[in-house]
Amino acid sequence: MMAAADSAKANRFHQFIDLISEIFSPILWTMAGLGLFKALLALVIAFGWLDTQSQTYIILDAASDGMFTFLPIFLAYSAAKRFQANPFTAVAIATALLDPAVIALNDAPSVDFFGIPVVMTSYTGSVVPIIVAVWMQSLLERWLKRILPSIVSNFTVPLLAALVMVPLTLIAVGPVLTYAGQGISWAIRWLFDTAPWLGGALLGGSYQAMVVLGLHWGLVPFVLSDIATQGSSVMMGAFPSAAMAQAAAAAAVALRSRNSRIKQTGASAAVTGLLAGVTEPAIYGVNLPLKRPFYFALIGGAVGGAIAASGGSAATAYTFASLITLPVFLQVGNFTLQLIGVAAACAIAFTLTLVIGFNDPVDSSPPTATTTPATEPHPEDG
Repeated sequence: MMAAADSAKANRFHQFIDLISEIFSPILWTMAGLGLFKALLALVIAFGWLDTQSQTYIILDAASDGMFTFLPIFLAYSAAKRFQANPFTAVAIATALLDPAVIALNDAPSVDFFGIPVVMTSYTGSVVPIIVAVWMQSLLERWLKRILPSIVSNFTVPLLAALVMVPLTLIAVGPVLTYAGQGISWAIRWLFDTAPWLGGALLGGSYQAMVVLGLHWGLVPFVLSDIATQGSSVMMGAFPSAAMAQAAAAAAVALRSRNSRIKQTGASAAVTGLLAGVTEPAIYGVNLPLKRPFYFALIGGAVGGAIAASGGSAATAYTFASLITLPVFLQVGNFTLQLIGVAAACAIAFTLTLVIGFNDPVDSSPPTATTTPATEPHPEDG
């Protein structure tokens, strides 16, 4: 009975991974391309060829970063297609979450909706809240279409869906994720105070999983607070290992896979992750759908994070963790151990993915858990 229950839980987890992968699949190539854009722009800045205060940089930065800033809008449309909801109503819900007036409420001392307290959080670049909101929208729309006369349903269903889902997302979905992230943050900070290597291992091994669930945003206020009050953040010491392990796993997928689509995605995602610290193309494009590379990268991130944290590595500025931004770790802690940690994380993720492998989909199929293995599978692939 226990084995059957464990199997059911594993299947549900795999179904969740497949669901996320299917939602990201339509926007994957655009994400990969713009991630590479960000990497190239970061190189230009690193070499001092462009001033970050210039109007040219502002325009180029917006071109490369706009999609990641407004990611919930893209996900809303894709999720609506997956859940068979009205995609334009879904986009309307997403835009409401990103409306400047709603974002400004984050600075308000208190927020309420008809007397109901609202815990504000940032939905910029978030993933899970809008996916949950669109799933609930799809259920609501089906129910409304059953009870409303067809003569008025065309405009009343979108009206009621937006009326219900926007406040519900702000009141319930967002706060749940916020409190979960804050709880994780407090636990991690306590670990870093008592056993830095253990805190680094847990954060390095879980950070990219938290990215998938959107819980990583709960860490940002604490990181920014540490930098503002102490001048540095030890929590960020594990971020480079976590991020670049995903990029290294994607690189190994690109080398090992016989699927031309996966090879291209893995190669571009590896460059994007290593140079720009944008891991979404690697996670959603190859590692998470193929599962094993994602897990191998988490292992690498845990080892690398432990090594970096044991040397007290801390960042003096908040930035995406990448090869180019490693200098933010120069001033605090042992920078050599930070470099060793990153190298170890990449080596472990790359080697495990390349040697142990994964179920390689046939060339015409997207990389999902239910995909049939290639006609000549590697013998060690399960």
